[in-house]
Amino acid sequence: MTTVLKICFAIAAGLEFVFVPQFLKASKNGRCTKSQILKTVCATLFVAAGVLASAIAQNQSRYAHYILIGLLLGWCGDFLLHLPPKPPFALSGGLAFLAGHVFYIYAYCLAMKHYFPDAQFWDKHELIACAVIIVIGLAVLRLLGVKFSPLYLIGVPYVAMLAFMLVKAGSLGFKAVAAGLDNAVVMCILLVGGAFLFALSDMMLAVNSLRKPRPPYGYKITCIITYFTAQFLLASTIFVISA
Repeated sequence: MTTVLKICFAIAAGLEFVFVPQFLKASKNGRCTKSQILKTVCATLFVAAGVLASAIAQNQSRYAHYILIGLLLGWCGDFLLHLPPKPPFALSGGLAFLAGHVFYIYAYCLAMKHYFPDAQFWDKHELIACAVIIVIGLAVLRLLGVKFSPLYLIGVPYVAMLAFMLVKAGSLGFKAVAAGLDNAVVMCILLVGGAFLFALSDMMLAVNSLRKPRPPYGYKITCIITYFTAQFLLASTIFVISA
């Protein structure tokens, strides 16, 4: 049974290479029913990857559950944000992604407490790192042509959440390597890679959405590829983290 599940996981990963390009092609000229279906399929694949990872690793821990909830909220965000651009859909989709980040962060903190019981939630070094990332992130957005606006100000808490998620993932990954935990290097790569690509994708999405004129379509291609890769990496952390 485990072999079958591993094959299914590999198929899910492989299918992303099929459906993501199809989604990008279908959405090149804007939203449509076909692009909505294809994006939903792509999102379903990373949720399936998380479920399969949990089954393969026999990981029914709280960490796995919170990561799965984060993936499901990502699915909801993908679906809602690709509906016609109306305020209720945009707000609901944004809140779904924000909630997903909260669950990812909570999962990282849960794992940190499991592996390092003396670790503090509000670590001063992590807070400094968050502040630096937030300042750099907002400065980069400005340099890339995103003008200050009410939407820009609303996005500040979201950037802060991304920074906190990246720092918490990095802190857990690097401490695991330093402590010589089992599968620590793989854990670090999946955590840091997933969180970094997620943050990068969202920053690129902000530029693509708020910059006038919009950047070339190749920019969106990179944004989408980094996003789905990030979700798959975060789903794969279930293989190596049980807390």
